[in-house]
Amino acid sequence: LRREFEVLRTLNHPGIVRAHRLFEMGGYLYLVLDYIEGSSLASSIDPKRGHFLGERRLLEWGIQLCEVLQYLHDRPTPIIYRDLKPANILLDPRGHLFLCDFGLSRVNKAGQSSVTETMGTFATASPEHFAGQTDARSDLYGLGATLYLLASNGYKPEIPFTFPPIRSLNPALSPEFGQTLSKCLQSDPAKRYSSARDLVLELKKMLGRCRPEP
Repeated sequence: LRREFEVLRTLNHPGIVRAHRLFEMGGYLYLVLDYIEGSSLASSIDPKRGHFLGERRLLEWGIQLCEVLQYLHDRPTPIIYRDLKPANILLDPRGHLFLCDFGLSRVNKAGQSSVTETMGTFATASPEHFAGQTDARSDLYGLGATLYLLASNGYKPEIPFTFPPIRSLNPALSPEFGQTLSKCLQSDPAKRYSSARDLVLELKKMLGRCRPEP
């Protein structure tokens, strides 16, 4: 909680939940955050539901999240979020997303070569979360995995880090959307998008071509 508070107190972005104070009482630490009316994107996943989320909504959510990542990564001292998943994303009644739970985030130090501690959520964590060094491209993997979970209504790979083409699960999605997810989910970071800035431009192009949903 102390590390999360130290990170959050330096951030000011409309897509990030704000921290107001940290205090101790009765031997417990309490972190005071904004109250966000709504629920997490985890509630959008329901394997019993007979239909999938539409591509336009997925693109709109992806753009909002990518812009938050761009803000974090483009800071003078970049911050790597490291735990992107539906449960850590809040959706308010206006359709606005908020990223919360910065407990696993870390400052990205130039030239750092030590191995990243094994942290993260299995379904959305990049391979380098478990063997290697996380960087901004690790968050882009997490974004791709999060959109994959939402687009597939909760599919989780049986073999770690191996995602079947998303259109094999949700054929209503465009080939371009599938190609974008595949690029985000490359095991080799060098084969992913190089930055959140590049990815958000791609998502906005697709949104411009996407038909309105009924």
